[in-house]
Amino acid sequence: MVSACLEAYRCTSDDYWFTQARRAFDWYLGRNDLGRFLYDPNTGGCRDGLHVDRVNENQGAESTLAFVGLGDPTRPSWGTMLERANDSGAVASGAWWFFLPPGIGIVLVVLGFTLVGQAIEEIINPRLRERR
Repeated sequence: MVSACLEAYRCTSDDYWFTQARRAFDWYLGRNDLGRFLYDPNTGGCRDGLHVDRVNENQGAESTLAFVGLGDPTRPSWGTMLERANDSGAVASGAWWFFLPPGIGIVLVVLGFTLVGQAIEEIINPRLRERR
């Protein structure tokens, strides 16, 4: 979201998009519904999102933070790969092979964990079993 808003700002020079990018970025820094930080500056890790009453403990958003430049640049990650590809102009030059492997990796890992988590939740949560 941050990257899309910043790109819109670069294309239009409309301050609205810069404000929206900052707002999306600040969400990770505690300006969210629960008032909790999702980004941990000590580890460089980031939680994926919020539940109704707590922070999600998954850390797939590390790639998002690395992409926007907040990750540890010495630590290899898919987000760092995407950031470097973006910074080097791979999109503008049509070099899709810089984006495709880390992008597919992120999608497959997130989808896999989501599906496994939902399956486990259906097994463990009696309210979900009653719906069948």
